[in-house]
Amino acid sequence: MKVLLIQIDGKMPNLALMKISAWHKKKGDEVFLQHVTQPDGIEILTKAGVAPHHLMFYELVGFNTTFEEDYHRFEVLTKKGIKPFIMIYNNRKDQPILRHFARWVNKRYYKVCEFRNYKPARDVKNLTFSV
Repeated sequence: MKVLLIQIDGKMPNLALMKISAWHKKKGDEVFLQHVTQPDGIEILTKAGVAPHHLMFYELVGFNTTFEEDYHRFEVLTKKGIKPFIMIYNNRKDQPILRHFARWVNKRYYKVCEFRNYKPARDVKNLTFSV
């Protein structure tokens, strides 16, 4: 499989992208890394003939962001027809909602129910988010 990783922030190589790259290379995938100054990676790919439904984006959650910001990024990707894959920063366990959100997205449960109605999300105590 060919994997394109696009870095849209910072000048230094992104550690998360490097780890993802190493994982794919270990599997035998062909990895390409591109650095862009504008967050138009989706536009770059669609202009190159890649349909959005063939794309899967890694979304890092829980790193200097609120749940609402993470959820908003998920919505932006899915509205464009892109499949997100949630990765929890540092595998943190201090916010159970992130683990439920990751399961809901990565298992593609979002295609059959809203996050508010996802059973584990209802079981989280003090569940507060505005989506």
